[in-house]
Amino acid sequence: MSFYEGLASTASKLLADKGAPVVLLRESGETFDPVNGRVTPGTTKQLKTSGVLTSFTKTTETELGGNIVAGDMLLVLSAEVEPLSTDKLLVNGEPWQIVRILPVNPAGTPISYKVQVRK
Repeated sequence: MSFYEGLASTASKLLADKGAPVVLLRESGETFDPVNGRVTPGTTKQLKTSGVLTSFTKTTETELGGNIVAGDMLLVLSAEVEPLSTDKLLVNGEPWQIVRILPVNPAGTPISYKVQVRK
């Protein structure tokens, strides 16, 4: 196990122990039928992980490129599941929308994800 893999494991354990349950709702498989002009809905996967919802600091605002709106929060997610910008989130059962994702991946090893979220 490399140093960064060990760090990722420790981060995941800490987020699971001290963080909140997070569910990523990922839709897939939507298709368009050109014959009848209808969209057939796909399925929604529920990907479970852990995270910590917190306020922004000046450093995280700079890392995410600014554009922080009042009410936006920073969600630090475990690297167990890679979030996509199209995912919807449930943090402690409350719905959130992903605005921006910043992976923390030194040497190409995902440790966690900093996600700007909005209600």
